[in-house]
Amino acid sequence: MDEVVVSGQRETIENKIDRIVYNAEQDVANMGGDASDVLRRAPLLSVDQDGNVSLRGNSNVQILINGKPSSMFGANTGDALKMIPSDQIKSVEVITSPSAKYDGEGTAGIINIITKKQTPQGFAGNVDLTAGTRINRPVVGINAGKGRLGFNANGSSFYSWPQYATTDFYQKTVVDGQTNIREQNGENLSNRLGYFGNMGAFYDFNAFHSLSTSLRLRGFNSNSEGSNTVSQNLGGNETSFQRFQDNFSQNWGYEWSLDYVMKFPNQEGREFSASYKIDGNVSTDGDGRCWKRNKRKRTRC
Repeated sequence: MDEVVVSGQRETIENKIDRIVYNAEQDVANMGGDASDVLRRAPLLSVDQDGNVSLRGNSNVQILINGKPSSMFGANTGDALKMIPSDQIKSVEVITSPSAKYDGEGTAGIINIITKKQTPQGFAGNVDLTAGTRINRPVVGINAGKGRLGFNANGSSFYSWPQYATTDFYQKTVVDGQTNIREQNGENLSNRLGYFGNMGAFYDFNAFHSLSTSLRLRGFNSNSEGSNTVSQNLGGNETSFQRFQDNFSQNWGYEWSLDYVMKFPNQEGREFSASYKIDGNVSTDGDGRCWKRNKRKRTRC
């Protein structure tokens, strides 16, 4: 009898006992985006314009990466999701009934982002570039493997074009025959820059014992500057002043982990794992300045 090869492909969405699995790598619509775009396409999840994630309308969720909590989601979830390219995400698990294995931080459920683990025999690399009118994103990846040993590294960044905004406000009130007028005109210019890097290595001693390590670096910078002119006429008494603002903030962090996994023969799904992890976040606020200036003097806001 000749050899018969049966091949197939996973469904985009899989329903399991305690979770729904969205196989993001099977959805070509995710190419060129980031993690927030992937979560928007996952069942039961919604992501607003600021990147806040909710499950069935409840925002009290815990986000994991490869089954482990990450400090990168501590400061700003929206900015953290933009740092992860969609091309690095294998699947998203929406766990609606968490077991005792998970911490009780997310009462609404748990979102587990599974990243790709590529193990080529040899050397492979990829370069992707996404350009647009709002956000630009380059992605670079390298993978190498031989036998039971593998190494991978990838990096990405996103840059938003400077966004210009104007503000116009006019208010007129009449109280007991007295007319009060207040006008405000202003403009603001802001831009953002983020970056994300990941390096990992693993070694499979045999089919049941494996050791892996990974290092992640991330960062996010934002800058905005603007001015506002305020004019007031209160019962014939005219005053005016200008307000200037210049704000800069920088956030970056790191994560390093070492994992050991032992699987039990003839017992599918049962395993023993040990993990060690260190991480940290650094937040820096620049010299944010704000002051008012009129014809006579200049004061701090």
